[in-house]
Amino acid sequence: MGSRPLLYEGEGTRMFSPEAMLAVVPVWLTLVIVFLLPAVEPAVPVVGMLFPSQTALVASGVLVHHGVLAVAGVFAPAVAGALAGNVLGFGVGRRWGDRLEGALPGRLTGSRSYRLALATVGARHGRAVLLGRFNGGLRTLVPALCGSVQVPWRPFLGWSVPAALLWAPCCVGLGLLAGSS
Repeated sequence: MGSRPLLYEGEGTRMFSPEAMLAVVPVWLTLVIVFLLPAVEPAVPVVGMLFPSQTALVASGVLVHHGVLAVAGVFAPAVAGALAGNVLGFGVGRRWGDRLEGALPGRLTGSRSYRLALATVGARHGRAVLLGRFNGGLRTLVPALCGSVQVPWRPFLGWSVPAALLWAPCCVGLGLLAGSS
């Protein structure tokens, strides 16, 4: 992509160009981040609280708008990361779901809301996976809950694919729109 000036000067002020400020990180590292954050977020929810994957994808859309990244080059790792995150979160829930539940405060796990959430994920796992992808808190919890309540693998994966294919381009698309403002 073309080189743009770092500083714009005019009317007695100096401003950094958005392209220069956003392109500080090398392209390859940006794409690794675009893959890793959605991949790690459901398996390690603390990462998602500190570095939300949705924010990274929106920022990558801004970079696409400014010509720093290619749109196809962003969609592929974003979708792959979202799908990998669901699979990892499901595996964590399947393997350590009981331990994780035991680590939560009793007033939470004994609550009616928590039991209702488990029952809903167990009964309506497809919709939970799809809609949960679009909510920050649910995005980190639904895959692990699906694993912990023993949702069958094939339906879980069957809903995870369209969820990733919808969510990642929507986030990058928001960044494209934001980049033009």
